[in-house]
Amino acid sequence: MAVNFGNVEVRDPSTRALAMAYRAFRAGSGIQTMAATTETPLLILENPSGAKIPLTVFLKKLLVITSGHIGLFKLYVNPTGVTGGAAKTPLNLRVNASSPPSQALAYSLPTVSTNGTILGAWNGSNVDAILNEVLILDPGNSLLVTVTAQAISDQVDAQFDWSES
Repeated sequence: MAVNFGNVEVRDPSTRALAMAYRAFRAGSGIQTMAATTETPLLILENPSGAKIPLTVFLKKLLVITSGHIGLFKLYVNPTGVTGGAAKTPLNLRVNASSPPSQALAYSLPTVSTNGTILGAWNGSNVDAILNEVLILDPGNSLLVTVTAQAISDQVDAQFDWSES
């Protein structure tokens, strides 16, 4: 059964319990228009080294919005030489004025020296590629999503959902 928290729909009962306890979060790249057809860093999720607890990343959403096009998405752990990018404020999935902030940091379109260790690759199209594996991200570690677009000006999006408990 789906439960709505503001504009966020939560379907999984364990995710619902985490959201009710203010412990579930979401961050995404936002819709990005690709300027190249080469592998491009799209979204980084970082659990800072000073954080007290690991992140349990339980949903990764990858999407090419441009109708009829596909993109090759790759997921990496611990990219190096990360600079720049647009900071994305994680959304607490229990949406109200007293929702506490996340300890995690997220950035779209960062620059990286190396992508890190690859965890997997998926083709995405105008149908969401939802990846439901669970990853534990200890403090001092990060995840990177890259995309290789089919055409210049393709629009893409990536998103992580996680809990802090």
